Amino acid sequence: MDAALAPAGRLRLADLDFGIEKATLSGWMADPYWVATYGDPSDRVALRWSLDVATIARDLDEETWAPRFDVEIEASPSCWPDLDGLEQAWTEPHGNVYVFGHEPLRESRLSIGPREGTRFALRWAGHCDVGWNQRYGSDLPFEIEAWATFSGIAVRGSMRDTDADFDARLAAAIDLAGLTRQPTERDGPRYESGVTMATARWSPR
Repeated sequence: MDAALAPAGRLRLADLDFGIEKATLSGWMADPYWVATYGDPSDRVALRWSLDVATIARDLDEETWAPRFDVEIEASPSCWPDLDGLEQAWTEPHGNVYVFGHEPLRESRLSIGPREGTRFALRWAGHCDVGWNQRYGSDLPFEIEAWATFSGIAVRGSMRDTDADFDARLAAAIDLAGLTRQPTERDGPRYESGVTMATARWSPR
């Protein structure tokens, strides 16, 4: 990859700079049992994508700042490498920032790619609230440049699901060729109904 395209690995928040501790892209699917029992039964159980960015803490005004950003990405790639080249923009609140409390992002624009192995160059900019004081209060510009690592996909379910159920659910949403199946985790907590939660995970190949 051209070095000129490599992101610097930093968050610029107003006039403050933070190093990037970790940036992660991941996929997940909700448990159909939970949706039918506790959610909206009309909701479609779809493959969803999330981006999480954690920064390196620094002290400011006798407080420790370590902003974290997260957003749910609207995407339907045929395989996970196809996240390369994704661009999205939100003109209304979408995503969150956490400094001293959770605040919605006012607006932002996200660009993912190019890809290098399981890492994607990431550029994400917009405006957010922090709520610290008059200087660092609301509508602050932010810009993130970093490498985001694709960590894999988690398919949530319950003890009612067989391994084949998990496999079929994900295979209907994405090509599994670039993924490695991990053993199903069947020792999760229980819902109020007594049904035990389970999770199947796929890691990038």
